[in-house]
Amino acid sequence: WSSDVCSSDLVEQVRDLEEAAEVAARLRLQGFGAVVVTFGEAGYALFSAEGVVRGRGVPVEAVDAVGAGDVFVGALACALSEGRTLPQAAAWANRAAALSVSIRRPWIRRWIPPWPTAVRSSSPTPRTASA
Repeated sequence: WSSDVCSSDLVEQVRDLEEAAEVAARLRLQGFGAVVVTFGEAGYALFSAEGVVRGRGVPVEAVDAVGAGDVFVGALACALSEGRTLPQAAAWANRAAALSVSIRRPWIRRWIPPWPTAVRSSSPTPRTASA
């Protein structure tokens, strides 16, 4: 299997399931086999040749949403690499992202540099860790 990740700024903001279905249909016509759209606390929708799978949000007390999308994508990739089906992987990723927003991480805002800083400090050659 292969995958591509498109964030909302690369595609467009969707407000509801109907708009998500329209965007997913366009992406599938461009060759994407399946499209997963997340809706934060409202869950996710998976669009594929088999149809639509709608996953409900996981009830948690959200305290910090920073990185939730990254957690979703990472958990999805991890589950797929372990041989889970796409619907199973999306459900697991949804739970992982929900758990991630329930943890307050004030350090993460200091750890992730602002975009201009990250661009200026990036190096074209990989750095190796020193002992």
